[in-house]
Amino acid sequence: MMSYGMLSMQTKLLFCGGLYVAAGAVLFSCLLRFCSGLPRRSLPADVLLFFGLVYLAARLTVAAPDTADPINGLPLACAYLPGVLTMIYASAMIRQTVGRLRSTLTQASVREALDNLGTGICYADEHDRIILINRTMARLASGQTGNMPRSMKDIPDSMMEHGVFQDPEGRRYTFRIRSLKGDELADYTQLTAQDVSTLYKINDSIARGNEALRRTNEALRKMYLELDDVIREQETTALKERIHHEMGTSLIEIADIIEGKGGDLERQLSVLQEAVGYFSAAGQAGELTWHAISERAMDIGVELIPKGGLPEGPALELTLLAARECATNCVRHAQGHTVTVECEKNDAGWYVSFTNDGQPPDGDITEGVGLATLRRRIEAAGGTMMIEAVPRFRLILQLPNRSEQKEYQS
Repeated sequence: MMSYGMLSMQTKLLFCGGLYVAAGAVLFSCLLRFCSGLPRRSLPADVLLFFGLVYLAARLTVAAPDTADPINGLPLACAYLPGVLTMIYASAMIRQTVGRLRSTLTQASVREALDNLGTGICYADEHDRIILINRTMARLASGQTGNMPRSMKDIPDSMMEHGVFQDPEGRRYTFRIRSLKGDELADYTQLTAQDVSTLYKINDSIARGNEALRRTNEALRKMYLELDDVIREQETTALKERIHHEMGTSLIEIADIIEGKGGDLERQLSVLQEAVGYFSAAGQAGELTWHAISERAMDIGVELIPKGGLPEGPALELTLLAARECATNCVRHAQGHTVTVECEKNDAGWYVSFTNDGQPPDGDITEGVGLATLRRRIEAAGGTMMIEAVPRFRLILQLPNRSEQKEYQS
């Protein structure tokens, strides 16, 4: 059987070093339990084990080779076994101690928990001497005085007078001081500083929302108050437009009848019935087609002459409305008999021009109800309208292929 004395010097040194490491592990386990306040029932035995390992390692280290020292005849297994068993034991004790520290409430763990709180805490005895203060309270107090508080008098009253204190970082705290109750705590005072920054942010957000809601409600209230006026104005404008568009030609025909130019009696009666019908509940808007507009123009003695193809889509409706307006104005203001409608398609949509053979305007043209209404319709559809008075009257429209804005509401 191989003995310790048969090992080389380097192997012996490594072996002895392992024993010293095992002894250190035992010592670390003892110190860990001693400092943590855990039960120390096995502490005497662990101390004896430590010194035993140290003695064995020292004895193996000083044993001279090739001598009659009994340690050289020690079986190798007997020399290794104490170190191996000690390492296993020390590892188990360290693991057990660490596990207990994690699940056991100690003074150090209580202190760490208090320091990690976002709330400031401070306790003082009957002489106002601080016996416990956590990191948050110490930071708040020292930030005002520049020194670590040692008594309640070192904490400035200004931090507690206004109800809410704001630190240099912008966080807000509310302070509360009270005397503890109980036989053992009757003479102690507790001071807390509650972090209410999140609550203030929520309240500010709610206040901004309420202000926005108040402004919205105020705008709605004003809108409701003005709604009646808007509806009344829209109805009045619609009535004016209908009278202008639908009654314009009829009024011209009535004027012709009065002057004796109305033709046969049957046609005169038909014109009068149609004019009166527009003011009754049964009155309906005229058909908006080129044929209907042309016939209506012929009734008042105006011929519509188209040049180029008529527009399509929404542009056609606007062109027909403009043609009807120009036919009426040709008779009313220019005493003409023909209106020429020139249509040309371009990249922007449709270019439409209206001219007549009547008398040129005497000066600048003032837009009445008809032209003003026509302009609103065209601009609402995304088009443009321009009026020229020199050398002759000309109405120029640039109409889009499709309506680019919401439709005009009459």
